[in-house]
Amino acid sequence: MTIKQPIESSRYTVHEISGRGCWGTVYQATDNLTKRTVAIKVLEPTELAQVQMQHRRLNEQDILLKEALWPAPLRHVVPRTLEQDDNGKKFIVMPFYSKFLSDLFEEKEKLGPQKISRITDEGKTTMYTTPAGFMIDEIITIGKDIAEGLEEIHTTYRVAHCDIKPDNLALDEHGRVLFADMGTSTIASRYSEDPRDNMGFCYTRAPWLSAKEAHPTRDADTFAFGSLLCKMFTGKYALQEEIDACRPEEVCKSLNRIWRNASGEESHYAITRRKTENQNIPTEFRTFITDCLNGNIRDGKEGRQLFEQAAKKYEENRTLQAAIASFARSAGRKIGIAFVAGAALSAAVLSAQWVRFYSPPPDFSQRADLETMVEVRRIDNNDVILLTENEYRPVTISQTAGLSPFGKDVLEFAMQKGEKEKRNNVASAIAHEIVSTALAAQTDISYPDVHRRWRGLTIFTSPGSPQFNAAPGYFFDHIKTLTVNALGVHQTGTNTCDLEDAVVSVVHGNHRLQQAQKYANSGNFGQYINACRPDGKPFFTDHDKAYLRTTLHNISRALPGQVRLESDWKQSAPDGTTRADAKR
Repeated sequence: MTIKQPIESSRYTVHEISGRGCWGTVYQATDNLTKRTVAIKVLEPTELAQVQMQHRRLNEQDILLKEALWPAPLRHVVPRTLEQDDNGKKFIVMPFYSKFLSDLFEEKEKLGPQKISRITDEGKTTMYTTPAGFMIDEIITIGKDIAEGLEEIHTTYRVAHCDIKPDNLALDEHGRVLFADMGTSTIASRYSEDPRDNMGFCYTRAPWLSAKEAHPTRDADTFAFGSLLCKMFTGKYALQEEIDACRPEEVCKSLNRIWRNASGEESHYAITRRKTENQNIPTEFRTFITDCLNGNIRDGKEGRQLFEQAAKKYEENRTLQAAIASFARSAGRKIGIAFVAGAALSAAVLSAQWVRFYSPPPDFSQRADLETMVEVRRIDNNDVILLTENEYRPVTISQTAGLSPFGKDVLEFAMQKGEKEKRNNVASAIAHEIVSTALAAQTDISYPDVHRRWRGLTIFTSPGSPQFNAAPGYFFDHIKTLTVNALGVHQTGTNTCDLEDAVVSVVHGNHRLQQAQKYANSGNFGQYINACRPDGKPFFTDHDKAYLRTTLHNISRALPGQVRLESDWKQSAPDGTTRADAKR
């Protein structure tokens, strides 16, 4: 069918429309000079796109230049050149790709799950595809291409793609994945203020971008990557069920409520954890996909490294399983000898364990190092002294917006274990007060130092009774470990510690503590807690200050025999060492 030529060019002959979007139309054309089939993109903004252009004072040339004039060609990004026709109208020329990831999805869905038999050196092997019709090796290959492409976009172009979806992932003749629609999607998403205007593809759109004030970020691209992996492994995108249950006009609001945990129902954190526990997702990839969906992977570089680690672990485990299976087949005739040898070895091991069981265990409780005093010795048999500058009273703490990403459930489970252990030792008592104060104040203690070390120790709650993939006290143990480390770092004498600095270190991390002390030019808590940044803004919010002071008050009540005022201790300390002396 003959169509009206969108450009007046003697070099290019346009044949048909290949795709159309909010910002432009892509045509299939022939390059009369090289006789090759190419794709030509002409900017034809819709009325909605024109409104955004006016709002941001952009013209067609700005948008085309944004897409075409990137600093360097990349392996996983569709190459583009900017040209103009005989009348000076600008357009973009790209290689023509007849197949996209969305086409591959459709092919696999038509075939459905498959049983595939292969002949190997070991004989006939039967394998099964995922519910989406993919072999695991196919998913790993596609995943590596997407991960490498994201790294290129984020590190070389230094932008977020903002519209990663199957229709924007082209496949070349070798099956390699390339990112398309680099410019207009980025501009459209970056400059739109209406959440429906830059909604993009709902199934791969990060829920934290559903708020009106949100702007696209690189971790939103890694969310899209994780959602695509869910699709290939399970047959459904990460939040497809939740999105399909909403009316189209309610999708943004629903995802925003889930992300902020404002609905009182299952939180985003619990949903994503439940989805990645799907048996069709290999265990080696579950943590990676969960981190993608929760925004824990900052950019494509980190995503590429972690995905390759997961793929390598999967390959190692699969090789090990194959080796075990091969050994089992070849060892059939020798099973009797193996049984006898194994029985003898087991007897020897059990004998050694029996002797060890009846040997008296070592007593570590009498060690005099600080770690033993705060983590092993009971409170009533403890010489550790926790120094503070002042006596603290509880302060009214303003309520925060929510407890994302850990949530109320995680703190409650941690507090339950803390209630059982708080009387055992000093570290448990301090950790319990940090968690219980955070829960009472609805305070999210997912600061970088806590968050970074907590990754991988995730728990979740499904509807009905609690279900865990890890023991519910893991988060409490994590805070307790940070507490032991912080007390050791801020040890000021043989058995004395700076309690204020230790608590700030646990909650905010050593880096923020050092920054605050630098801005205040002081190591005293009362001064650096009120420090200001170079621009004059307070380093700690009023909420942070109230939480820290209330936590210190609660620790003083819980450990009256260990917490001492620095001024009192200076007069009575046996060696005359004080916190101020140690800091000097």
